[in-house]
Parts: sequence; C-alpha cells; structure tokens
Amino acid sequence: MENLNTVSWNAFIASHVQNGQNSRAQQIFCQMLEESYIMNNLTFINVLDSCDDNSSSSGVKRLHVLIKGNNLEKDKVVENALMNMYGKCNCLSIAKDLFDGMHERNELTWNAMITHCAQNGHAMEAFKVFNQMLQESSLADKVTFIGILDACMSVVDLKKGIHTHAMMVRSHVSIDVVLCTSLINMYSKCDKFSAALGIFDKLDERDVIPWSTLISGYAQQGQSEEALYFFNQMCQEGVMPNKITYVSVLAACSIHAVHLAGKRIHVGVSGQEQTADVVLSNALINLYGKCGCLRDAQAIFDSMLGRNLISWSAIIAAYAYYGEDEEVLQLFSQMQESGLKPNDVTFVSVLSALGHSGRVDEGYYWFLSMGTILSIPPSIDHYNSLIDLVGRAGRLDEAENLLAFMPSKVTIVSVMALLSACKYQLDEGRGEHFARNAFVLFPENAQPYIMLSNIYSSSREDSDLESMYEQD
Repeated sequence: MENLNTVSWNAFIASHVQNGQNSRAQQIFCQMLEESYIMNNLTFINVLDSCDDNSSSSGVKRLHVLIKGNNLEKDKVVENALMNMYGKCNCLSIAKDLFDGMHERNELTWNAMITHCAQNGHAMEAFKVFNQMLQESSLADKVTFIGILDACMSVVDLKKGIHTHAMMVRSHVSIDVVLCTSLINMYSKCDKFSAALGIFDKLDERDVIPWSTLISGYAQQGQSEEALYFFNQMCQEGVMPNKITYVSVLAACSIHAVHLAGKRIHVGVSGQEQTADVVLSNALINLYGKCGCLRDAQAIFDSMLGRNLISWSAIIAAYAYYGEDEEVLQLFSQMQESGLKPNDVTFVSVLSALGHSGRVDEGYYWFLSMGTILSIPPSIDHYNSLIDLVGRAGRLDEAENLLAFMPSKVTIVSVMALLSACKYQLDEGRGEHFARNAFVLFPENAQPYIMLSNIYSSSREDSDLESMYEQD
C-alpha cells in the first residue's frame, strides 16, 4: 500500500472493526507495525476495540507494552480501553491496578470496572467499587445497576438486590425492559419469584428475553412445572422461543424426566438448528439421557456437527446412569482419542462404570490420574464412587480407609456406599459397624436403618438358600 500515513492506517483499521472484521483489523495493525509507521492514540483505541472476550491476555499485554513505548499509557481514552480489555480477558488484577492509578474516572470507567468484577466472579469487589463511585459523587446509570444486579445474583444476595432495586427507583433512572429483565433475573436467582413475577406482570411489552429469563430462573431453581407453564403461556401469546428458551425449558424437563413434554419441545426445534448448535444438542442429550431414551440421546450425539466436553460428558453420564458400563468405557476411550481431556463430571461416570464391571486397578489409576496428570482435585463425589468401586470388589478395609482422605466431612452418601458394599458382600458384621457410626453422625436420617435391615434380609436369604442346598 503506497502513500499511506498514520491517519490512513487508522481509518483502514477502524473501517474493518466497524464491519466486524476484527481479525483483518489486527492483521493490518501488524502490517503497520512491521512497516514502522508512527502510531497514535487512535491506532491503539481501534486495535483494542478489535479485541473481544476470546482475545488472549498475552496479546493485550503486548499491546500494553507498545502503548507504553509510545508514551500513551496516560491517555484517558487509551487507558480506559486498555483497562476494559484486561477485564474482558479476566486479568482483573491488572485492570484494577490501571483503574486505581487513574487520576480521573468517568461513568464509562466506573461501569466497566463494576461490570468486569461482577462477570468474573468478584462480586464483593464490584460492591466496593460501586460504593467508591457513590462516595466520589458519580451518578449511577442503567449500566451501573445492571452490573450490580449481576453481582447480587452471583452471590445470591437478596438483601443487596432489594437495596439496589430501591436505589434504582430513587435515582429516577428510566426502568426499561432491559433493567426489568435484570431485576427478574436477580430475583429468580435469589428464589424470590413473587418479586420476579411482580415485575414481569407490569411489563407493557414482553419479548422473548424477559420470558426466557423467567423460564430459565424457574428451571435453575428446580421448579420444572412452573417453567413449562410459562413456556406454554409464552407460545400461546405468539412469542417465538429462542435458543436460551429451548435450553432452559429442556433443562426443566430433565429435572423430573418429563419425556413427552421434552419430545414436544424437541419437535419445535428445526433439525438444522439442533445439529449446528452444540448447546441445544447438549440439552437434548441430557433430557433423553435422564428419561432413559438412550437411543434418542445417541442419535442426537451422532448428528452433531461439532462436539465439546459437555457433549461427551452428557452422553457418558446418560449411559452410566442406566448401568450401561461397556458403553461408558467405550465412549470414554473415544473421547480421549478425539483429543478432549475429561473433566470432573466425566470421571464420576467412569468410576461408577469401572465399579460395576469390577475393574478396581483401572479405577485407582484414573482416580490418581485426575490429580497427577489432569490437575483435577478429586471431589467428594469421586471419593464416593471409589468407595463404591472398592467395596463392590470386597475390599471393605480399603473402602473404610478412604473416608480418612476425603476432602470434606463424610456425607450420608459415603456411608451408604459402604453399607451398600456390605449388602453386596453379605457382611452383617461390618454392616452393623458402619451403621452404628452412621447413627451417630446422622441420627435423623433413616437410610442407614433401612440399609442395615436390607443387609440382614439379604444375608438371611442367602443363608436359607445354602441350607436348602445342604438338605438336598
């Protein structure tokens, strides 16, 4: 490219950013850098705008070095753009350092910092920045309140959520459908559906977003009937569901394995949309797996154009839940061949399958590999699965010893796994020993009593059968 100057390069980069061609904009920036053209604040503002949530932190850090090299780190707009990008890349400590070092902050600066804190799981820091903002007499706007409501949701703090709602009303901010949807979301996450419905019912116009938010809230709280009711109401009012709606209502159907309702909802999803969308396909695999429709779950899995870790974990969990151990282990092998590393959810299913098939050594290998090779710390669910695996093999001493290494307090599930192993091994003595401990730890839980009774019953039946054979 001939006869170009800094202004021309900036315009060229900006036009590609405005057209959503971010990769091309970054290529042009690299070319500008290679050809040693002078860069100004607009150059860096444009290239920072071309970065998105998927941009690497190392790339942003390289830009930061170039900004310093051009003595632009104190340019207010560049500084804001840089802080914003560090927040998007989840480098919150660097973003906060930039924020704290600013001599002047505008509402965009405050809102960006609050939003990044809330979205990156630092709710308390978001509240702290918000209070600092108010102390410095900066006015909160719609974006501020959305960020704070997100923070309230992430820590399920209803009290702060109600306080924020009251502040919104007092501030005379225009409470539009976007803010109302944020309030519905916050109250739903805090299990305060009376308040969520109060806001929802007052909306003059309800598009797919508030409907989906309410349905998602009910599904996440395990209230499947309400989620299905509002989904049907939404359809009756002529509002077309979107992907989020479908995923939420399918999750609701999965809670109580409502097969017919889930099947009807699946009919409403186009085949092309389902096969191309990983999230939607994963929701369908989860639904059919919970309902025991393993052929349908497998058909969805096979039809997917692309699969992620959740897809593999969902289909493996479906087979594991119904005791199809060979399928679980076969899929686990295929998953590794595909280049994906298993996660903690996958290992719960795999350990269960290995336990049912009596493969103790392999179970120990994968249990230990979780931490040493894959850096996944074993959770209490993994310990419970290993206790069940070892107990089924008759190695009850080992199963009991595993309790001492658990990452948290022994749960009723752990004790029931031991008692189940005693029943499987017809070991009354150990069953009584484990049951006595359970009576002390969980005095109000009837499950150990029932299991001990089952151990006695199974042991006596086996003894009666032996007596019959001896008489014959």
